[in-house]
Amino acid sequence: MLNAKPIPLTLTLSHGEREQPAAGSVVREVHRMLRYSIIVPVRDEQAHIGRMLDCVLSQRLQPKSVHVVDDGSSDQTPTILEAYRAKSPLIQVTTLERNGTRREGGESAIQVAFSKVDWNRTDILARMDADVSFEQDFFAALMDQFQTDPVLGIASGLIHEEEGGKWTARRVPAYHTRGASKLYRRECYDRIKPIGTCLGWDGQDEARANCYGWKTRSYDNAVIYHHRPVGTHVGRARLFRNLGLSAYYIGYHPIFVFARAVAAVPKRSFVLGGILLVTGMVEGYLRNLPREDRREVIAFVRRQQLNRLLGRTTMWK
Repeated sequence: MLNAKPIPLTLTLSHGEREQPAAGSVVREVHRMLRYSIIVPVRDEQAHIGRMLDCVLSQRLQPKSVHVVDDGSSDQTPTILEAYRAKSPLIQVTTLERNGTRREGGESAIQVAFSKVDWNRTDILARMDADVSFEQDFFAALMDQFQTDPVLGIASGLIHEEEGGKWTARRVPAYHTRGASKLYRRECYDRIKPIGTCLGWDGQDEARANCYGWKTRSYDNAVIYHHRPVGTHVGRARLFRNLGLSAYYIGYHPIFVFARAVAAVPKRSFVLGGILLVTGMVEGYLRNLPREDRREVIAFVRRQQLNRLLGRTTMWK
């Protein structure tokens, strides 16, 4: 029988069944202040990128570098970026030729950004969207978490989105880190790379990290303001379809996805969403789209999802 509690469309990752980090490779003694760098993929972000870079430059704990990859913007974004590059030596800009429709999350540009990181000067890499803002102590708060917890592999803050003229916290399970802002410890990144380029990439990296013994977590004391809420640029129907495609990409168990759709039936406004969720996953199978290629990660994810359906211990508490 299915668990009576609502089933979120997120991974069930059990601490008890994770691969344990190898001594001397994953867990290392923290004996100095960690250093961080930032990468930002952009395209046509003239309304947001200036505000985001102002937030970066106002941080009490400054990054070693900020690398912005412009994926062929046709608005005033290049002009704005040039002004900020002249303003601060921290900011570097790479401009790509515009090449068709931009992938979700800027992933056609983010791989270029990852290649620009000087890992000799970086312990933590922050992958940030252009449409976010944050307070002056945002990075200091998250770096403190990395400093005190050597098995913390991926971290993020608490996303807030505007609703009815007010900023509202979008709470997720504590282990989930939203794609708009992710910080990776270098050793964790080395274990899970490359970061995916399809819908669901921000769940795939968590699945890999947890499978290999790393902790992933979002923290309430690091607040992020997201000025373009998830799904607003694609529409609600396409959002649910994309969630189904993401589930396929990560390797979700089909039974779990079906159960998630059934759980939406009592909420009449979500019935269509449940149908589109399943449709998106089926589409992935029918089109034989790319998906997670690490069998141990898929097995890990599906085992935890079945545990959830059977009411066993998972990270969903």
